[in-house]
Amino acid sequence: MEKQIKSDVDIKKVLNNQELSEKKNSNGGKKGSLKKRLLFLALILAVMAGVIYVYWYFNLRGFVSTDDAFIDGDRVSLGAKMLGRITSLTVDEGDLVSKGQLLAQLDDSDLQAQKVQAEANLELSRQSVALAKVNLQKAQDDYNRGTTQFKNNIIPQEKYDHIVNALDMVRAQYGIELARVKTADAQLGVIQTQIKNTQITAPLSGIVAKKWALVGDVVQPGQPILTINDNEHVWVTANFEETKIASI
Repeated sequence: MEKQIKSDVDIKKVLNNQELSEKKNSNGGKKGSLKKRLLFLALILAVMAGVIYVYWYFNLRGFVSTDDAFIDGDRVSLGAKMLGRITSLTVDEGDLVSKGQLLAQLDDSDLQAQKVQAEANLELSRQSVALAKVNLQKAQDDYNRGTTQFKNNIIPQEKYDHIVNALDMVRAQYGIELARVKTADAQLGVIQTQIKNTQITAPLSGIVAKKWALVGDVVQPGQPILTINDNEHVWVTANFEETKIASI
């Protein structure tokens, strides 16, 4: 019986020793696997660091960078040259426009009526010039004939003086009519310019960045109506720290 008990104790010791050995081997295997993982991770990090360094060396070395930068470009604000009510806007924000394209129209009904009146005045002045020219030619003929008659003592001094005065008066009237034509033509030109100023066109090709007014608004001279960005002249505006300026 004692031998059997002793044998059982020996078997338990053997089993315990085997379990301890297996645990040690298991712990050793886990430690070995963890070391391999750490080495693999370190290798990946080293490769990434090497790639970043190579990229920096060949692409970024000698350059400076900043987060305070934005795209900039030429822009123009379009406004009216005269007081007027907007009757139409042909574009909206984000639309592409071409140089010379009509963008906005101001009310020009009064100016159109003035234009008709100015054209009529100009035509009347031209007709008056034509009539004054006929009268001048008649007075010149009377003067030539009267001079001959006066030299031949056919007419008296008084009548000859009347002929000379009539010629001078007709010449003056002809000059007045010519001046009236110039004045009427200038007035028509002013009205045509004002009508042209009611048409707001694009001075350059680009994109409508902002619309400042709507149809029906009464705008003052110089008041912005539209803002256009020039697509052909674009650049980047970057603000660098003072410590980096020396490296630029």
